[in-house]
Amino acid sequence: MNNKLILKGGEPQLLDEAIEWHVRVNDPHASSSDWTAFGQWLDQGEAHRLAYDEVCENDLGLDGLQENPADDEPDEIPSVPVPANDNRKWQLGFGLVASLFMAFLFWPSSGNPELDIFQTAPGEKRVIVLGPETRIEMNGDTVVATNPANPRFARLDRGEAVFFVKHDESKPFVVESGSFTLRDEGTIFNVRNVEKLFSVSVSEGSVRFNPEEEQQLVKAGQSLTLTEGKNPVLRTIDLESVAGWREGRLHYDNAPLSAIAADLGRLSGKTISVADSIAGQRFTGVILVDEESEAMAQKLEQLLGIQTKDTGEGWHFAP
Repeated sequence: MNNKLILKGGEPQLLDEAIEWHVRVNDPHASSSDWTAFGQWLDQGEAHRLAYDEVCENDLGLDGLQENPADDEPDEIPSVPVPANDNRKWQLGFGLVASLFMAFLFWPSSGNPELDIFQTAPGEKRVIVLGPETRIEMNGDTVVATNPANPRFARLDRGEAVFFVKHDESKPFVVESGSFTLRDEGTIFNVRNVEKLFSVSVSEGSVRFNPEEEQQLVKAGQSLTLTEGKNPVLRTIDLESVAGWREGRLHYDNAPLSAIAADLGRLSGKTISVADSIAGQRFTGVILVDEESEAMAQKLEQLLGIQTKDTGEGWHFAP
């Protein structure tokens, strides 16, 4: 293929491979072995996933890309800049490197005749590929259920996940989480359900919250948060904050320490507890989880106004 996608900071060879995979898995006759091979290619590293994201996000119109021996130079297709740390390995501040496992719809961790259940341990991340341009990336300590008979459905039982969805107006993608329902409208969105807090934040397109009831539209650059299932709050957010956990960034707006501790534990694999007297203490800001354990503890003490006590398996937050 002579046509090449030019990605700032990327590798042209990877982008060529991503284009080929995009064509291959979009073929209606793609087999399970094709999906297996695609997942193995994605599993080779973050650069591979970023390259494939770039191909999808630019809507390349690959049907029109054909070899043209007469072309001396490759066609350049405008690209979206990649974050400067796209080739940086995860360093999850506690001296731990989170394990990344690729999971596929036909490789469930457990399941029943109706749903396949995928679960990650704290500090582990996982990717579920549901179809062309549609996948789920799971944070640690997360449970997601999918339906083999309906690739346009997922259920987040616990934890946090980001959804990359190819929109189909005739078959919208639906996510259920607890008593809440989300319906995509052409979307990349992050869903979090932990410590009595539910939130959805959108970086591209929009989602409809409880489409049969509230019908609240959450657009790109917005988040919707509910505490104990009540009082939904719609806020404007920075796009980079959506699924920032993928790069070790945790963004908060008036979040309780109990939820922050859960997030840190989910991302790092450490056991983190909070004294009851400060569990409801609030924090607004960004925590970068990218330093060694001792330095990270000191930074948390400064940011959160707490004391951190090493428990051997993790930390205890105290006044």
